[in-house]
Amino acid sequence: LDNVHIPGLYFWRGLKYYLGLVCLYFGNPLPEYSSRKLHYIHLCPQPNLIKAAGYPVEKHRVTTRDGYILQMHRIPAGRRVVRRIDEPVAKGKKVIMIVHGLSGSSGDFVLMGPEKSLSYILADAGYDVWLANLRGTDYSSHVNLTKNEQKFWEFSFHEHGKYDVPAMIDHVLNVTGMEKIIYLGHSMGSTSFFTMMSMKPEYNDKISFCVAMGAAVYLENVKPIAKLALVTLNVTNIMRERGVWGIQPALIQGAVKNLCTLNQPEIDLCAYFIFSLIGEDREQHDL
Repeated sequence: LDNVHIPGLYFWRGLKYYLGLVCLYFGNPLPEYSSRKLHYIHLCPQPNLIKAAGYPVEKHRVTTRDGYILQMHRIPAGRRVVRRIDEPVAKGKKVIMIVHGLSGSSGDFVLMGPEKSLSYILADAGYDVWLANLRGTDYSSHVNLTKNEQKFWEFSFHEHGKYDVPAMIDHVLNVTGMEKIIYLGHSMGSTSFFTMMSMKPEYNDKISFCVAMGAAVYLENVKPIAKLALVTLNVTNIMRERGVWGIQPALIQGAVKNLCTLNQPEIDLCAYFIFSLIGEDREQHDL
């Protein structure tokens, strides 16, 4: 990882904007929900959504060494288990920390509901589930900076791996009293893990094993349409000129509401857009 090429700040930020709609759409259970319920799901804070699904939930604040405040969402038990808040983890219970990918959040693992969302399935299977939120999500802030300041957004997966992931792992171990946890990273969540391990190899002793889903290490093989859009639309310069430094939830929600509706033609259009970026696999796409 010492030789991994990290793109410029504005390219990275522009790519996050371009893929924001895609990431949110993947967590959007369009076939099964009314437009009113979709609106509720997109706007509802994740802890409230977890509680509404019948699961116990805790919110934890973790402050990194460089001042970012990250909110973690814990699902300590399944729907059928009565458990007191802050009760010690039962002996032998497995603790797992799940880390989202680019432009994602803890919501990626709860939006599909109890029967399909990974976090709920694991909680019902007896796991103590911790959902991470890296810096840059709605569930992050800073001790001094606001999200309207450029300096807040001066980071990449390098800082995720150097600061965010280690801080959250230490917090989970401290709260649960465990010596090791399971780490599950999706896409950039796995990139952050590999970055951490290359810089802080001592954290190998804190992980029982790692599950890297859609692991990304080298920034290569980007789909041509993504490159073309960033160059043609001049995304990064437009954002910089307007003082826009991060992903605005209202912008993404508006795009989803207007482009990815419950009508089949629009659903197909969104699907083709996604396929053009990441390749087509209809069996793994929930339409």
